[in-house]
Amino acid sequence: MISIAMATYNGAEFVAEQIESILEQTYTDFELIISDDCSKDNTVEILNQYAAKDKRIKIIINENNLGFKKNFEQLISMCHGDYIAFCDQDDIWTINHLEILINEIKDKDLVCGNADLIDKDGNKMNITTYECLSNFNLPEQNEATFKKLLYGNFAQGTAMMIKKNIANKIIPIPDCCLYHDWWAASIAAINNGCTYTNKKVLLYRQHGTNQTVTKKYKIIASIKNALQQRKNIKEEYKQKIEFASELEQRTSNPAFLSSINESKEYYTALLHNPFKAISLFKKNYSDIYWVRNPSKKLFWLRFIKVFLLKI
Repeated sequence: MISIAMATYNGAEFVAEQIESILEQTYTDFELIISDDCSKDNTVEILNQYAAKDKRIKIIINENNLGFKKNFEQLISMCHGDYIAFCDQDDIWTINHLEILINEIKDKDLVCGNADLIDKDGNKMNITTYECLSNFNLPEQNEATFKKLLYGNFAQGTAMMIKKNIANKIIPIPDCCLYHDWWAASIAAINNGCTYTNKKVLLYRQHGTNQTVTKKYKIIASIKNALQQRKNIKEEYKQKIEFASELEQRTSNPAFLSSINESKEYYTALLHNPFKAISLFKKNYSDIYWVRNPSKKLFWLRFIKVFLLKI
């Protein structure tokens, strides 16, 4: 059985469409566990209507607002399936979402699929999440994937499925970790690994906070954004050092530990020793940016972003 974990909060506008897409799945052996975090609209009313119609749907109503991270942890702890699929409240799954992911995960602990981006009104934006990842290529070896995950994330939570056996290793999610999918992928990488399929498993809705992080990659726009966000960059580097330190406590593998030390050295240098950081940037460039086919133009634009726009 697959457990589908959905966290909701003020999701009345789109949640019914998402649930309908789940109930239409070609793979039917699932439970849908939904935890509502004190919605102020009629989300709970909609959820209860669906739960009354389908016994596979279980609703949890939080007495107090937990925030997304704690609500997600609660969801994971209540899943009974051999697999757990993550689900947002406002997307639309393809009819074979679960079938694709369960067939693709094989001997790995985590699988992530591709997605078409849609706007708020459900119109396709002619871009996929795969295309948003510049020159993305997932390595065959767990060690290589883990090394890249210390710098950036490829895994989109709502397109992801994990095996139950790593659920207890994922939670609790450290405070330094802002994205649950990034943490889950990193934990999977130090166990039985991750895999990716270019098959599309959902329509990924763009609105509000998620639009800027998933729109088609444009390095110039990224530089402009860096100018606007540069006051927060030091805090981001500190969080990545803490992120690596948390992972360090969860592995004894020499290759993983070596990659962790390199990552911490790089972000520490960015904070305190820019000349050393430049050397490490060049050395680890293909890992920092998941590069498959290096481009000199992109290299220098990224160099400008990191070193000339920093405080």
